[in-house]
Amino acid sequence: MLVNIDISTVVHPFLNRVCEKNYFYEDMLYPFVDQYKDTAVTDLLFNIFCQYSATDSTVLGTYEEKYFQREECGKSVDYKNTFGSLYKLNCLYGVDPFDVWIKRCRDVGIHPWLSIRMNDAHNNGWEPFSGRTSFFYEAKEKGWLLGPENYGYYGWNFNYEIPEVRERMLAYIAEQLDRYDVHGIELDFLREIICFAYHSEDIKECTRIMNSFIADVKEEVKKASEKWGHKILLAVRVMRDFEQSLRYGFDPCAWDVDVLVPSPRWASSDSGIAVSEWKKLCPRAKIFPCIETLFAVEPTHSGIMSAEVVRGHAASFREMGADDIYLYNFFSDPDTPHCKDGDKTGHPYMRNVSLYSSLDSYPKRFAVVGQSSEHYPDTFPTWRPFPCNNGEFDIVTGDIPKDKRAYITVGTAGDIENAEIYVNGDRIRDWSMIDLTYIPGIGAQPEGYVSPETVCFRAHISTSTKIQKVIIKNSEICHLEIYVY
Repeated sequence: MLVNIDISTVVHPFLNRVCEKNYFYEDMLYPFVDQYKDTAVTDLLFNIFCQYSATDSTVLGTYEEKYFQREECGKSVDYKNTFGSLYKLNCLYGVDPFDVWIKRCRDVGIHPWLSIRMNDAHNNGWEPFSGRTSFFYEAKEKGWLLGPENYGYYGWNFNYEIPEVRERMLAYIAEQLDRYDVHGIELDFLREIICFAYHSEDIKECTRIMNSFIADVKEEVKKASEKWGHKILLAVRVMRDFEQSLRYGFDPCAWDVDVLVPSPRWASSDSGIAVSEWKKLCPRAKIFPCIETLFAVEPTHSGIMSAEVVRGHAASFREMGADDIYLYNFFSDPDTPHCKDGDKTGHPYMRNVSLYSSLDSYPKRFAVVGQSSEHYPDTFPTWRPFPCNNGEFDIVTGDIPKDKRAYITVGTAGDIENAEIYVNGDRIRDWSMIDLTYIPGIGAQPEGYVSPETVCFRAHISTSTKIQKVIIKNSEICHLEIYVY
């Protein structure tokens, strides 16, 4: 199981606490990695670049540039509190925390990766932002951005049709691969996938450009592999569906990379990622479907993923043939209470990911996503299965152990008495009301899992199939899941 750790959310707070003391030892950095020791986590991906580099670089703007910056967009700024710990460690103590963490990963049996956000869009606009470096302003001045007049929030993204953009990103990748001895490097194109003016440009030409860029990255990875004396893996994070990726100018079938990570962008995880289709299309790549931290149970209502729903996603992907599971935004701060052993609240940054490893031993909730992604390319309708009056759902559970019980849970805005709901051909009749904010034996669920207007009902089902076929007739359903414990 792989976990991606972004720069800002937990790295800065942790390092700030380390640097609060008037002394420093390298092993003070170890808990950031050691919290994953002896869990299901086999790989840690350290995000080192969003819109600035958290590591030293001569190619792109770094934490040091932001630390000393005093003016941005004609306004006074002070980012010392944000970047003070990185500056203190690197420039005063002479310690690179990422180098320490990468080496520590190997000490505790975890594979270390670099992860680079290829076109991050956080806080895009014309206001000062701590994450934005001089490269952004250079690109804006020279016309290397897509343009907000056509692409709104994503219009501040770099345009990868511009050779200088690709050259700068490639040089940064090469520089960091030369700096760190890692197990692999990930190109995170889900931050953001809109890298071309796909509304107006020849998308086939854009695809050719991206194919050439990926080939150049592979050459740099090959050079790094020769330098460090072992193979370095190349992973790319792309859209959940192959056709969606193509529409944006990305053709993963043409790349021949080691790992593909089909992913929802955000706002909702998605257990419906077509793992088997990806494996057929790209047979030489390992497929690591991505699980996100939020889950759109209903079209306009999202909740935080509980451990039970995460295990349901993981079990579904395993049954579909996934080579491994990739967790995005599930990183942990080792000093916060919800990251300690025994926490079952389902907080997205929970420490106890070891619960995911033995999927057959712990409760699982196979919930149908209410909305599969935050955005799609034009011409692709957003998949929103609810509310559903008549429909069919295939819920991939895999084999349900004989010592486990299985239930179907549905959410409705009204009554269940006249509902026609079938599981594997059997009509379900013996319903009992259940509060999804609390499940016996599991405890409180994350706030907001279902909307207050939704009434949930549960019924026992007998099944020996790997896929639970659920048919809805003449019943308005706004939530559906199979619960196994």
